[in-house]
Amino acid sequence: MNDPKAKRSEWHFPADMLGLFGMMIILAIMALLGGFLLPALSGARRGDRLMLYIALVLAFVGIVLLFVARLPLYRQRRFFTLGPGALDQKHRRIYWWAYIFISSGAVLLVVLYLMAR
Repeated sequence: MNDPKAKRSEWHFPADMLGLFGMMIILAIMALLGGFLLPALSGARRGDRLMLYIALVLAFVGIVLLFVARLPLYRQRRFFTLGPGALDQKHRRIYWWAYIFISSGAVLLVVLYLMAR
């Protein structure tokens, strides 16, 4: 009645094809981001502040996510723990998303600074 082969799918996607299609998807995403960011960065050089506001919002969202991720530790009065090791799986995922947002905002701020020089 509980045959493990009956529930298992016979469909198999080769790992090399997954890597190939993954690279194509990554290239498409980079092209779309580049198509959005390059005109906006050239506008920033002319004095448009849109990219500055985007960078600040990204960093602020990351800081809020970091606070939300570390909230269980704050409730336990563990303020000085480093890294996500003491967090559960859900809060650890929020922790890493927070650092993605913070680092993308910081990189964008550095790019804007270098363009303004």
